[in-house]
Amino acid sequence: MRGKRMKTSIKNIILLLCILISPIMVSGMQTFDHYFKGYMYIDNVLMGSSDTYATVSLYKDSVLIINWTMGTEGWKRNYDTNYSTFVNYTFAAGNQFVLAIPMDSETHPYAGNQGDSVALKINGVNINENPKTIGAPNSNTSFNISIDDSTEPSAPSSLAAAEVTPGTINITWSAATDNIHVLKYLVYRGTSSGVTKSTGTNIGNTTNLYYEDTGLTLDGTTYYYVVTAMDTSNQGEESNEANAQVTDTEAPSAPTGLTVSDISNAEGSLNITWNANSENDLNNYILYFSDDDGSSYTLETVLSQTYYEDSSLTDGTTYYYKIAANDTSGNPSENTTAVSGSPVDDLAPDAATSVTVEDVANKQGKLNISWTASGSSDAHGYFIFKDGAFFLNITEKTNVSIIDDSVSDGVEYTYLVSTYDEVPNFASNVSGSGTSIDDLAPAQVTGVTGSSGNHSVNISWSAVSTNSDSTVITDLAGYHTYYNNSGTWTLVRTSSLTYFNATSLTNNLEYMYKIAAYDTTGNEGQNSSIVSVTPSERPSFSATPAGSGSEIKSSVLINIT
Repeated sequence: MRGKRMKTSIKNIILLLCILISPIMVSGMQTFDHYFKGYMYIDNVLMGSSDTYATVSLYKDSVLIINWTMGTEGWKRNYDTNYSTFVNYTFAAGNQFVLAIPMDSETHPYAGNQGDSVALKINGVNINENPKTIGAPNSNTSFNISIDDSTEPSAPSSLAAAEVTPGTINITWSAATDNIHVLKYLVYRGTSSGVTKSTGTNIGNTTNLYYEDTGLTLDGTTYYYVVTAMDTSNQGEESNEANAQVTDTEAPSAPTGLTVSDISNAEGSLNITWNANSENDLNNYILYFSDDDGSSYTLETVLSQTYYEDSSLTDGTTYYYKIAANDTSGNPSENTTAVSGSPVDDLAPDAATSVTVEDVANKQGKLNISWTASGSSDAHGYFIFKDGAFFLNITEKTNVSIIDDSVSDGVEYTYLVSTYDEVPNFASNVSGSGTSIDDLAPAQVTGVTGSSGNHSVNISWSAVSTNSDSTVITDLAGYHTYYNNSGTWTLVRTSSLTYFNATSLTNNLEYMYKIAAYDTTGNEGQNSSIVSVTPSERPSFSATPAGSGSEIKSSVLINIT
């Protein structure tokens, strides 16, 4: 009361809005951990007293914000709705509430309005005692206070990511909203699309609307990001996803396992293989080639697979190869050590085809062997085998026929033709069989002469000693004598003799004769020239000069006494 000294004892202070956490005495002040999830903070509330009034002072960051003076009704001990002092104040989230109270403070009820606005209700007792100051300005007690917050923040929007310097990606977004306060933002990262707060890695938290992801390896990796907002109690949903690729200055490793080997049965070809690189950004391989003992290299090809067949090479020549890997940013690796190889010609040429063995017409003891040439460009020639034995080497592949004059007529012979190349590799044999036929006739009979007598004629000729091809005849069998006196030629005798006598002929009737030689096979030579003879009582003679078709006739009168 006015004019009286009143000893005022404040035993209880009601802090509404929050659950009061038991104080801990640290360096002369009671302190409560204020880093729990879900708490809002107010800086300083200092309680004091005077003769008739109590004062509540609110501080933020050690700066006085507002003073409240208690009313003159006195303070009530009981904690009910009849508070002597009721102070409403809107506390911004992110502050700390500090209140000066005695050590033996009790835990009191709390009240508060959910949201950004909280009510501070202070309840005390008036016992008409001497004034007393509770606490000192620099001896404060810190409390945590909580707001009932069950609503999560909205997702941040307009997330964007971009590399700002090599190895640093800047992520920006638009602010999330919350019914109380957005406390911070959580940044999540992944290396493939579809990042969530469950699958991504939380790389940092911030109260800003941007975040820099630094120290990234310059390997061309694309990073994917989402951001969530966090209030005092809840984490919101993910923002849209954004991605950015870091600069790639890191070259792939040089390929390993380079080998060069001949391709079996593939002429002039080498197979080049190597082990695949494991880099995620590998693009292709660059193969280099040298045919001058590795003194200089030229680009052979760029390819994505780990093998290459180099063809159209010269067998027996040494070739050198080295290879480099190239990534999607165009960074080439170091070249491998050169590896060499030589193609080996182990490929046989294409075989000749269509072997035929035929008799040589009008020839004795000769066969014509022919075939279709090999289609291989490196075919060099042909080996000919006769009845299983080597017979002849043909050294020109375009020469596709031979004459064998060492055969006997009537005997079958089998010939094999084997194509070979320059190595030599031999193709499969192809064969054909045939028999020489004696179809060579004796030469034409010459020197035919005729003479007549009484009812008789005498025809003679020169013996045949050659065949029709002027070779010596060895199989002459005899001669066929033909005559004609009625328009028809008739064989009148087969004999080995070189003359022919006919009797019982009609005098004064012309008889014509021709002679043909034949051999043991039955081949008949060309007919001789025709000789004409007329029997008569007067003998006559006719002859056909060699090489002439004219007949010479004469008659001789012989007187017999």
